[in-house]
Amino acid sequence: MNDQQFVNEYIRILNATLSETINKNLVLQAQLTVAQMVADRAVELENKLQELASFQGENSALRNQLEQVKGQLDYVNSQVNNKSSHVDTFKRELVDTRSQLKAANAEIELLQLEIQKLKSRKKKKETLLNSNEVTENITENNLISISDTF
Repeated sequence: MNDQQFVNEYIRILNATLSETINKNLVLQAQLTVAQMVADRAVELENKLQELASFQGENSALRNQLEQVKGQLDYVNSQVNNKSSHVDTFKRELVDTRSQLKAANAEIELLQLEIQKLKSRKKKKETLLNSNEVTENITENNLISISDTF
């Protein structure tokens, strides 16, 4: 019986050891799977962190470009405002020149009317002088002819 008890105890211990080993193996496999998942997630997060760092670098570069463009825009705006003030000045000068031109044209028209009046007066005087000369000539001729008759 001693041998029988030994075998039974051996089998029981073997069974217990085997069960314990299987349980430990299962726990280790589960821990290994979880550890691999955590490691994979850590690698994934590190990659995303590197992407974010590169995005941050790109973002900084884009911000710098944006600041440069804003600076250029401010410069262009100041140039446009400067040109606009020049255009406004030229516009005012044009309006003033137009006003002066209108005034000069009105003065020219008045002077032309005055010249026409003077010309018409001159013609009237010439006509009167011519008619007076004709009258004088006629009178002189009449006087000459009357004196010839006497």
